[in-house]
Amino acid sequence: MNAKVLLVDDEPDVRKTYRDILEAEGYEVTEAASGDEAIKKINGYRPDLILLDIRMPGKNGIEMARELGNREDTKGIPIVIITALASFPVGEGLASIPGIRRFVYKPCRPKTLLEGVEDVVRYRH
Repeated sequence: MNAKVLLVDDEPDVRKTYRDILEAEGYEVTEAASGDEAIKKINGYRPDLILLDIRMPGKNGIEMARELGNREDTKGIPIVIITALASFPVGEGLASIPGIRRFVYKPCRPKTLLEGVEDVVRYRH
């Protein structure tokens, strides 16, 4: 498949697990441990998809998604939110953030992660 995925999660074990799953299916994975690190990496790297955790230290996933959605060079990159949150606080306005295409709830089965990623990569344009 060779799609490029930027995986953003502050938990090293989660990143390793998701990286292993995605790379086994042929995805090229770049990791970031925070929203701030991801923003720096994305400036020189154009992923086909961003897997983005919501709860992270520093710039959280919602703030990062909003920032990317407001930038001309990144607003078209699809985002899959990965989160352990069962629901989101009212008023977060996630549906209005450009780029968010899907939610995957942690912990998830490898098949669930791959289905979410594959659907978004396949229909990203």
